[in-house]
Amino acid sequence: MNAMFVKTRSGVANVANGKTVLPSDDRLVVLDKTCNLIINESGDQVGELFDKILKAVKPEKGKCLMLESGGWIHASAISNAFISGKSGALLITAMNSDNLLAMFTPEEYSDLDGLRDAIVDALIAFSEGKDLPTVNWSEYR
Repeated sequence: MNAMFVKTRSGVANVANGKTVLPSDDRLVVLDKTCNLIINESGDQVGELFDKILKAVKPEKGKCLMLESGGWIHASAISNAFISGKSGALLITAMNSDNLLAMFTPEEYSDLDGLRDAIVDALIAFSEGKDLPTVNWSEYR
């Protein structure tokens, strides 16, 4: 697809090259293959915007870490996945900036070590040429 324009608060954005899609209750972030920002929207309209984007942007099969939120992180976007000594949260950071892509807290997941290991194992498998395995998020709640 060459172009898929969606209306944003400040104008319009072409999401056709989106590789990482990060939805939450009040924010939607879409990044391209090199982690450059395409969209960073907040507010009540993000659910509707996410639904529109899902019609045009799909996760690349076998190359994305699928999230419980319905979003995904392309493996090429990930720099690090680690448990922060400061916050105790499991963090996934972006390749080009070390900005935060995802955070999983001890309040959400009782077995953060297990979740970290599952993500690490999935990323190692991917780097060995296999499809990125699916993480069973509920197993670590």
